[in-house]
Amino acid sequence: MSATDHFDRDCTWGFRRYQFLSFMMLGVVNPLLPLFLKSRGLNKAQVGKTWALFSVMALVGPPVWGMISDASRDRRRPLLACVALAAVAFSGYYFCRSLLTLVLMTVVFGMIFKAVIPLGIGLTFAWAEPARKDYSRLRLFGTAGYVVSLVLMSIPRRFFEIEAIFPCFVLFAAAAAVGLHSLPKIPGAGHRKIDWHALKLLGRPAFAVTVVCTFVAQASMAAHYTFFSQYAKADLQVGDGTLMFFWAFGSVFEVVMLTQAGRLIRRFGTKPVLAVGMAGIALRLGIYAALPFKPVVFLVQGLHAFTFGAVHASTVTFVNYAAPTKWRSSAQTIFEGVTIGLGMSFGALVGGQIAQAWSYPVLFGCASAAAALAMVVYAIFGRSVSLIRDADPH
Repeated sequence: MSATDHFDRDCTWGFRRYQFLSFMMLGVVNPLLPLFLKSRGLNKAQVGKTWALFSVMALVGPPVWGMISDASRDRRRPLLACVALAAVAFSGYYFCRSLLTLVLMTVVFGMIFKAVIPLGIGLTFAWAEPARKDYSRLRLFGTAGYVVSLVLMSIPRRFFEIEAIFPCFVLFAAAAAVGLHSLPKIPGAGHRKIDWHALKLLGRPAFAVTVVCTFVAQASMAAHYTFFSQYAKADLQVGDGTLMFFWAFGSVFEVVMLTQAGRLIRRFGTKPVLAVGMAGIALRLGIYAALPFKPVVFLVQGLHAFTFGAVHASTVTFVNYAAPTKWRSSAQTIFEGVTIGLGMSFGALVGGQIAQAWSYPVLFGCASAAAALAMVVYAIFGRSVSLIRDADPH
């Protein structure tokens, strides 16, 4: 078999299936792990600190696993190991009773689980680009899997205790592992490291402004990802089963935005799309604070189209075209690490302190104000990039 035979097979549905199955694990972790931590006796500040630690593991785990994947003769093997170890580590939470053991398990689980999605993206890109497939069309199936997982998790949450999340996660991980076996063998690209020269991009005002404003916006959204489930249960009196539909409803609109984001960016540019995304964050969190009514908060989940879909699509596109080709991959890694890894971690840490000292509405109000400030600064000083790549400088 030639070295390019694995690109000759049309494995489109195999990759769609794997994206669908792998994202189902996120449907357990994102809304329910903070609730589990609270069920183990952690207060709001401790939940915030623990989730901050989990978020910052995105700076540690993915680069290590990524180098292993790049050096592997078969990219599926490190990913399979990562999925299997994530199932084991997540199950370990069941035996944690003290703050110390919960923190240690969060470090272990975060180091592993934070690499599952990036490794899957790397594997998919390694097949999609030579096969001339549109990655965004494959990624949509990941969001679909996330939505289905949220809906399915409403059943055990309605009838069982929070510990039911562990067998569900293991089941979803096993399904992802099975889906992984249907994909073609794709070798790694050899030993590759982050090109830290890409940090020079921070010296460019447009890039620096985008990084800082996106950092603040993602730190603001950490209030939602870390504390929305607790807020919905405590302040809105949302039932355990119904809570999952709040999360799922928002993700449906994410799918809609992702199908249209490319067209919007080509027509208006990255700056207006990102600015609208930041405005969506401010509006969404502001409504949590000012209008804490169940129907209103449910409907406002539709803003997830902007708070995730628009922000994600515009920032990835911005970095892709703002960075020279030779720095593109490293620039994306650094940008995501700073804005999402550090941003989410900082937001969860500070947010936990605010919620503990005052209340969830105060937390969301502060986060909304921060996002609004980021949007105003970006609207004044940010800029779009040309979607026609210029020749790279020598």
